[in-house]
Amino acid sequence: MSRDETPPYAYCYLLTAILSEDYVDLTSDGPSSDDLGTYTKINYSRLYADYKWRVPYTDANFSEGLLANKEDDKGNYLYGEKDIWIIQSIESKTQKAEFYYSDRRDGHGVRNESGGQDAVRHLKKLDRITLYSLPDLMSNSPNSRTPIKSVYFNYIYSLCPNVSTNDGIAESNNSNMNKGKLTLISLHFTYGLSEKGKFSPYKFEYNGINPTYSLKSYNRWGTYQPMNHKYKF
Repeated sequence: MSRDETPPYAYCYLLTAILSEDYVDLTSDGPSSDDLGTYTKINYSRLYADYKWRVPYTDANFSEGLLANKEDDKGNYLYGEKDIWIIQSIESKTQKAEFYYSDRRDGHGVRNESGGQDAVRHLKKLDRITLYSLPDLMSNSPNSRTPIKSVYFNYIYSLCPNVSTNDGIAESNNSNMNKGKLTLISLHFTYGLSEKGKFSPYKFEYNGINPTYSLKSYNRWGTYQPMNHKYKF
């Protein structure tokens, strides 16, 4: 048995601000409304400090080694823990966009290095982004604010059925019948307090094959290919 362990490292970097060429931080506290110039500030919140992931989700990948030697078969897997951050809001001097999330059915991590679905830690899906005037947002209570514009996202779990990270929990609209991966099917915009936009959504369709999840069904280019497929020349 052998084991390689990688020390903690940054696997991505979060963009926190975009500053104009004439921006000046007058109070040395980062982008704020009392500064000169313009900016776009991105605010994050940490969802998990120890989200556990594993490939494969359970068991191990089989490596048969040399066919002439029956004793060199091996199994291998990858396991790790990582921080998960999500965007909470994006703001400028005059406007602020707030992001709203809910739990995903297909984003569960594992309980530990041995695998097994973690019923507590799961990723989020973006349900809505709402843009407000910053003065309105700061001066009024949540029930008195009037959004400038909102975008709503509608999903089902239809692509790649029976993916191992899906918890299989049924939802009222039958969106999790296939127990697949999160699939965007429509989005719509609303303006102010009007709800008319939801009657004219942008709809998305996914044509072609939709095979059941299989960890090793891919080719050397990273695209889908059934495991029993044979090349023909």
